[in-house]
Amino acid sequence: MKKASKDKKLLKLAISVMDEGFQILEKSGYTITPANQVNIIQKHRQVVYYGLKIIHNLPFMRWVDGSFGEIVALFDSIDKLKQQLNIATPNWDELEKQAISKFHFK
Repeated sequence: MKKASKDKKLLKLAISVMDEGFQILEKSGYTITPANQVNIIQKHRQVVYYGLKIIHNLPFMRWVDGSFGEIVALFDSIDKLKQQLNIATPNWDELEKQAISKFHFK
């Protein structure tokens, strides 16, 4: 996590991925709760960037990480929704590609 907090490109990609993820969920009929998350991600990207930078440096983050199996399950679930919606998600696709290639999993 500390490594991620120092990777400006990765943090910016993560913010774009969150935005695309919210779009997918909303277009699939899911309600985002709290709804203000969407607004914050879309309109206050710089604040989110610094928030991610700080939170990923905190010691407890190593206990919060999910397993890679959980991450793959999330990718699979979102991929199914993307196919149903026929929606382009270049940032999501890039992060998925990077994650899968790093862990040689799938």
